[in-house]
Amino acid sequence: MVAAAIFSLLPQLITAVITFIFVSWARIFLPFGFRFVAGGMIFLVITEFLPKVLEIGQNVDGGRYREFTVETFVSVVVMLPLVLF
Repeated sequence: MVAAAIFSLLPQLITAVITFIFVSWARIFLPFGFRFVAGGMIFLVITEFLPKVLEIGQNVDGGRYREFTVETFVSVVVMLPLVLF
């Protein structure tokens, strides 16, 4: 009975070792992955969201470019400490 219990645990041991090796290897490349994803998000915002916001802003009375500029500046100021520290 003990042999069957030990035999049933062997796959867990093997996959635990493989997972540990993979995570140790992948941990090195994690910062590059985050940079890639951040670049993709910046590209998406500039090419998709920004033109749509400016298009919607033209239909609003007065254009609302001042509010858009202030909100963009405030969002950058709020996010900058999160990135730097």
